[in-house]
This record gives sequence, structure tokens and C-alpha cells, in this order.
Amino acid sequence: YSHILAKTMPEGILNLSFNANGKLKDPQNFSVTAEGNSKQIKLKGFAFDNVYVKYYMENGLVQIPQLTARPYGGSVNINTRLNLKSENRPYLVNASVQDVNLNALIKDTTLKDKKVKGLLSSETVLNGYFNEKDSLKGKGWVQVTDGYLWEFPVVYGFLDTVFGVPPEYITLTEAFGNFAIADKKIYTPDFKLLGEKAKLLWEGWLGFDASLDFTITGRFAEDITKKITPAGKIADAILREAGKLIVEVRLTGTIEKPNYQIVPFSINRMFKEKVIDKLQSVFGGMF
Repeated sequence: YSHILAKTMPEGILNLSFNANGKLKDPQNFSVTAEGNSKQIKLKGFAFDNVYVKYYMENGLVQIPQLTARPYGGSVNINTRLNLKSENRPYLVNASVQDVNLNALIKDTTLKDKKVKGLLSSETVLNGYFNEKDSLKGKGWVQVTDGYLWEFPVVYGFLDTVFGVPPEYITLTEAFGNFAIADKKIYTPDFKLLGEKAKLLWEGWLGFDASLDFTITGRFAEDITKKITPAGKIADAILREAGKLIVEVRLTGTIEKPNYQIVPFSINRMFKEKVIDKLQSVFGGMF
């Protein structure tokens, strides 16, 4: 496990008690029980308080039935299994995150000066083969409530880039979406960023290398449309419906260097792809 420890850069003191039985020449078939706790452990600079872990290994089967921590006012619960006897060493991980304070978390990142807040929760199931680094697959959901989310990477600058108005005109307070992990990418068919004056639907993927490929469909309130400057990039590429503005953007590039491109709403496309029907199903009462 040394390469995993090197990547996570652990810091802290772990109090550990354990019992091991077996032959020294055959450690894979040891019988091991262990229990540990720590006031705080840091992984890649992120702080996890009140860490507690249970560990079992019997006949080459590893189980961690309980790994809990309290990061940034929230909670993390993880359980995992690993088969050391199988050639590829398959594993399964279940992870639950509840009410992590984004404002506190962001201060331990390079984004510490951004105005970001909210409570983050998520459920994730991961599986793959320990001996195959690109085998990771998974699925789950993620949610942010009571948030201020405009200044997240990629989201920040979207309004200015597309509309030509400052981002403070819109506050995004909620986020929710399902996702799947495969082929070194995180896919989502329905990630939504929501606020009183804007609704954004994200469909596409984020690569493990920070590459992006998303279609973003947005609907904006009437008072936002009135603030659009003549220099805005969307003059001939928008829909107006009941005083609201609808725009679609293709997002490519990387998190560090995102590229936004307006996708025009042609009449032919409107009928062929049933754009309005799609938006109604996604945003419901907004239409």
C-alpha cells in the first residue's frame, strides 16, 4: 500500500491496537483484527477529525466494516472489502458524506479566497481491481444545500464569459446530480445548479486529468436578461420564453482553462430535439 500512502500524503498520529496470527513467510494469509483512532489526520492537506477505523483480514479477505471521520463539521462513513487471494485483487467501497461545510473545506485549498459556501452530501459506490489502476468504476449522487456556488472553478466566469455581465448578478444556492465513474471520467446526465434567478443543467463528463466536455442548458430570469450588454455573445443564439432567457453552452478545455461556446437554437433543432419538452421535464415548475 506504500504508493497509496505516498499519493495521499498522510499527516497525524493514529493510535492502533491489533492482533495478528499466522506464518511470517505467508503474511497474505494472516488472521488480523485491528482498531484505531485519531484526533485528526490530514490527507493531501484536508483535515479529518475524530477518525475511527476497524480492520479485519482472514484467509486473504480484507474488510474495513467501519471507517468514520468528522471533516469540516460534517461526517464521512466508509466500508470496504478487498480480496487478496484473487489475482487482480477486486475491491468494493461504499462511502457516505453528510453536511460537510464547503466554506471551511475551501480554506484548505488553492480556492481559499473564493466566496463559496454550502453543505455537501454524497453517496458513492466504487469498485475495481487493486492491481489495475485504470479499472475504477462507480456511481452515486452529490448534493449541495444552502450554498453560494458561483465562484466554483468553471462556474465562476460563466456569466461574464457568456453574457458580458458580472457574476454577482446571480446567486446559485443548490446543486444536485447523479454520476457514474468509468474510463477515467466522471459522467453526469443531470447535474443541476439552481438559484432564484437561474437554473443550469449540466450533461457530460469531467476527466481524471481535469479535462471537460459538457453541454450546459440554462434558463435565466427576466431581470437578468435586461442586464445583458450589447457586447454579450448570445444575441442571436437564445430562446425567449415567457420573459425568460434560455441559452445552451458547450464547455470544453480543462478546469484551469475552460472554453465556452454558444450552441444556437435553430428552428429545425427545436422540433427535432424537442428542446422545450426536455427543459420542462428538467426544470418542472419553472415553465
